[in-house]
Amino acid sequence: LRISAGSAGGVLSILNNQGTVVAEIEAQKEGGALAIKNNDDTLIGYFATKAYGGELEINNFHKKLSARISTNVKGGELVLGNKVGNNIVKLAATDIGSEFDINDYSGKTAIRITGATFGGMINLNNDKGRPLTVISTNPRGGSVVILDNLGNKIWSKP
Repeated sequence: LRISAGSAGGVLSILNNQGTVVAEIEAQKEGGALAIKNNDDTLIGYFATKAYGGELEINNFHKKLSARISTNVKGGELVLGNKVGNNIVKLAATDIGSEFDINDYSGKTAIRITGATFGGMINLNNDKGRPLTVISTNPRGGSVVILDNLGNKIWSKP
């Protein structure tokens, strides 16, 4: 064990038998944090207090974010990343309901599904993340809109 001072308070470090820090509990501006590392000093897990609650991050062996569960002013969020750290899936609470993003390998949104008090919406996007097909509901019914790559409407019902 090692106790030291950090920028916001104390740090308690837990070392393995080779003297490598494998876990730390530290004081931060918003509260406390727990960091878990492997024997190569790679940060694998991080749980911390944030302004609106907490955040848990899990990294892969490439030191890239694989999963994050966090809170914000709107509620909670779950993000899953690929092996290079790009966000591939996001599920979030919003001010009016929920949002579910399915992204391509680079992290651009390919499909977005939202739920709200008025119903729901599905966006099917092009390779630049722009909507090409939008299926939505509202208090008066539903609609389907098809757009070109520039965002111009080429077909809609109703």
